[in-house]
Amino acid sequence: ALGGSQVCMHVSIRHSQPSQTCDMAASLLACALLVLLTGSLAGAQICEKIDACSCKLDNDTVVSLHSLANTGGSYGFKAEREGNTYWYNPCFGFDQGNGCDDVSVCSHFQGQPAADTYRLGNVDPDSVTVINRTTVAFKYTSRITYDSEVYVTCDEEATEPKFLSLGTDPDRSSRYIFSLTSADVCARHAQCKQIDRCSCAMDDGSGNLNLHTFSRPGLPWEITVPEGTMYYNPCVGVGANISDTCKDASVCLKEEGGIFTNMGSVRSGVFATDESGDVILAYRNLQDETKTANVTLVCDPGARVEPVFESASINEGHFSVTMKSVCACAGSCMFPARTCEGADSCSCKMSDGSGTVSLHALDNPAAAFKDVGTSSGVQYTFYYNPCSGISVGLDECTDVSACAYNHVARTYNALGLVQPDKFTPDQDKLIIAYSDQETSTSYNLTLVCDVTANNPKFSFTGTRLQNAYDFMLTTKCACADECLANDVK
Repeated sequence: ALGGSQVCMHVSIRHSQPSQTCDMAASLLACALLVLLTGSLAGAQICEKIDACSCKLDNDTVVSLHSLANTGGSYGFKAEREGNTYWYNPCFGFDQGNGCDDVSVCSHFQGQPAADTYRLGNVDPDSVTVINRTTVAFKYTSRITYDSEVYVTCDEEATEPKFLSLGTDPDRSSRYIFSLTSADVCARHAQCKQIDRCSCAMDDGSGNLNLHTFSRPGLPWEITVPEGTMYYNPCVGVGANISDTCKDASVCLKEEGGIFTNMGSVRSGVFATDESGDVILAYRNLQDETKTANVTLVCDPGARVEPVFESASINEGHFSVTMKSVCACAGSCMFPARTCEGADSCSCKMSDGSGTVSLHALDNPAAAFKDVGTSSGVQYTFYYNPCSGISVGLDECTDVSACAYNHVARTYNALGLVQPDKFTPDQDKLIIAYSDQETSTSYNLTLVCDVTANNPKFSFTGTRLQNAYDFMLTTKCACADECLANDVK
């Protein structure tokens, strides 16, 4: 590595005005960081890129920036240095000024018109390199004049993320160097993000874990324990034919004498990853939380027909068991073919027995969901309300499910009737199609199941064809049986 003072004397911010030398006193921290981060990287280990903002290390742990990304179409971080402004957002692109569209890194240089911005990096990094045991470098190119590197550092003690501009690379003045320090970027084993009660998606991109194949309503799996028999059904519960006590339980204990105990309610199932990287499906009795159960999922390509249960035990109200199966191998078991039969304007029943997806609890005509977006260069405000629809504007949007307000023409346009055309399961999502024959408009609403999303998020995601729009609604009510008709569980 170069000596500290020599590096700092050469750190400058490049723009169309005469370059300015780094102020030694004001930039001591930035200069010191630059020395540490841009030294010789000969033989540097590569962090295998998973997607635009995560990578996998040699020990199978993952560095991920997903939790730090702004998903709303704007930047996530902003830094200023010597009169220049820099913006950064991992994972998703954003627009800034007239020079940055769909970028991850953007700049505005001092003395330039406010709208003049310069792209420093596209959304997808070229590579991710290991710098040391706590830092990796995401390297971005813009395919034009400038590029950039963001040195991402794990700090377990950091209470909030910190983004800094460190100037330019001493060996390449058109490359801008930044640091991002956070506890959220520390390497960890891949997590399995919940899709529904019995499936999850590995965030390292390796695929889904899917237990739908083992869902057997009325015929749960039987596991022998010293206390008796443990019944297990991962998706829809044990069933009332076994016991009324356990009709809503995924894990049910039958003791000698015919005594049944709910060890884990079907709605409580949550996927988690332990310190060794094993995925665990954890349950609890929603009426008696002293009763819990953990099912550790172990990949076994040999267990193709039925799961193999091992190491079952009960200790002080907690049941634990290991389930070996090919379906515990990421990407090995697919969703069975499913349909969702419409029950009314905002609910449908899944054909696989997992339950009913219902948006009734979200119905509020007086407070419709809304989002602002741009289509064909025109800014719109989009409104949506399930079940009973909305009426906004004058006569253009009366008793419809969605409406668009054109900010240029100052007019309202109906996008679809209250009654959907169809409900279509799409892997881990559900698509509701709406249309309005009178206005020749249509839209698809993609429901994303997130059992932790107590506050629904509605967003405009683009247009497929003229007058055909796409929206997304992320909510726990998109998960089968998570929401009652008029209340949220």
